[in-house]
Amino acid sequence: MNHKAVTMIEFVLAVAVVGASLVPITGSMLSYFKRVKTIEGSLGFTNRAQAVLNALLDDVSFEVVYTLMKEKGGGHCENVIDLQDRAFALITDLTDKKLVNRDGKQICPQDNSGQENTPEGLWRVSGNGTYFRSNKVDYYFTLKITNIPLQFHWKQYKTNENHNEVIGWEIKPAGVEPNVQTLDVNDIKRDMFVQLILYVKWKEYDRDMEYSFVTFKANLDNSNDK
Repeated sequence: MNHKAVTMIEFVLAVAVVGASLVPITGSMLSYFKRVKTIEGSLGFTNRAQAVLNALLDDVSFEVVYTLMKEKGGGHCENVIDLQDRAFALITDLTDKKLVNRDGKQICPQDNSGQENTPEGLWRVSGNGTYFRSNKVDYYFTLKITNIPLQFHWKQYKTNENHNEVIGWEIKPAGVEPNVQTLDVNDIKRDMFVQLILYVKWKEYDRDMEYSFVTFKANLDNSNDK
């Protein structure tokens, strides 16, 4: 008589084979969901960083940036030294009420919604700095403003008697006013130039991650004042 029943050994082997085939599938699915979470976080901090830097470049006056860089104490600036060449300040609180656009509106308003994830455009502040939360991950932002004074050397060209041909040039002697003024206006140098670096730090599966965005802002607000 032929036995068509499945023995316990055959059943266990079948379950083991099916289970073994599901392991790589399950691993791939977990890896996929982790990757989706990572991509979503990357898009979040990239979009926010671009929004902050665009606001600093287009909407915030140079005087506001300069004042923040020069300010000491209050927990807003760290490592501030006298504004010599390459002096810099670290701004850990981007919700500082002085960091506003030309209309007086904050570019990084605080989040008071109470939601798990930080709503778009809003920020939170803790002892570690300014951050937003997405999928239980906190992305911390720090703004570094570096002062880069520019130096100009003015030349006075010589022409021939008919003034239709340049025959040489001479540097203006000491004490002679240059043909373009670069004096301070409201304690802000006309030839000021700053580097803006926005650092982002977060933890991803127990790994410390960091990314940075960089741009430059020139003093165009009063550079042509007389």
